[in-house]
Amino acid sequence: MNSGDSGGPVVSDKGELVAIAQATSRKGSLISYNVDISEVKAFINSDWKQAPLPVVSVLDQAELKHKQVQEDLLEVSFTQKDKTEQSVFVAKDVEYFQQADVRRVWSLAASMKEVPSLEIQMKLLEQNSRTKLGSWTIEQNKDGEYLIVYVCKLDATATPRTLKSTMEYVTRLTSLGKKDFGSATSATPVASKNTTANVLGSWLGE
Repeated sequence: MNSGDSGGPVVSDKGELVAIAQATSRKGSLISYNVDISEVKAFINSDWKQAPLPVVSVLDQAELKHKQVQEDLLEVSFTQKDKTEQSVFVAKDVEYFQQADVRRVWSLAASMKEVPSLEIQMKLLEQNSRTKLGSWTIEQNKDGEYLIVYVCKLDATATPRTLKSTMEYVTRLTSLGKKDFGSATSATPVASKNTTANVLGSWLGE
């Protein structure tokens, strides 16, 4: 074996694949290490999945313009039919549980000084039973503000088109939610001196 042969086939005198080239020994001449074909077959037949790609690469492939608003948080702005802009955030970090790899995608619909009214809470529960992806959540940030956020946990190995579709869905639900919360009898909304990113950043414990 020579440098650069790693990953190449090792064949028998009958032309059968018997191993995959791995490495050579630096201490001994003509010594090489290979992965036996039985191990390769066992790996292929096992329950494995592709490793998540960096979210920046996925957003670039989806042709979504983004900016970093925190070390582990990216923001994508979507223009709505009424020409307003809706920010959707995606986490750079991946959450793991055994073989489940997920990435959070979310958007802020409202921030309030007081606990959202029972009417709003019931609306959120009703919509959660009918949404295709994700769900509404009410969180409280360090400043004591109550945030109504739509959150979706997406498979971190999803394709760029899937991530884009998910972010567009989150945008649509959040935009519709803003109208509902604005018309419902609710607590007083927080004066918008803070940006959406800052409000969410406080929720994330920045």
